Amino acid sequence: MLDHYRALFKRHQWLTDGACWTVVQPFDDEMTPDDLLWRMNGGRDPEELTVDHPMELALNEDLTLLFVFEGDGGYGFLECTYGDPPSDELLRTLDREDFDGRRATALAFIEAATGVGIEIDWLDGEQTTVTVLDNPVS
Repeated sequence: MLDHYRALFKRHQWLTDGACWTVVQPFDDEMTPDDLLWRMNGGRDPEELTVDHPMELALNEDLTLLFVFEGDGGYGFLECTYGDPPSDELLRTLDREDFDGRRATALAFIEAATGVGIEIDWLDGEQTTVTVLDNPVS
């Protein structure tokens, strides 16, 4: 699992500058990603787009984009542009110079704990579905 996230950071270097990865494990089985996105968007339905190369769109249009992932019993939301990197407090035991290793360990820990992970191939390429929030949560 750790190698998977090292490969993620190697392929998508924009993640190393700032990523906001949020995993939600709803208590209510009826809660859907659409319900969560509606709440995250200030009570409005967010726009869903299928685009080629979403990171380029986010940077060129100054949009807040989310990639939505589903795992066993939870949903993951990866903010494409403006997130904060994981706290270094969680990762003090790793080599101070191995920043990708520290980030990879944080994401591997979250996936192991929640069952929700990030698929490398979902973040670029053609016909990628993303969600645009009008009112990003800060």
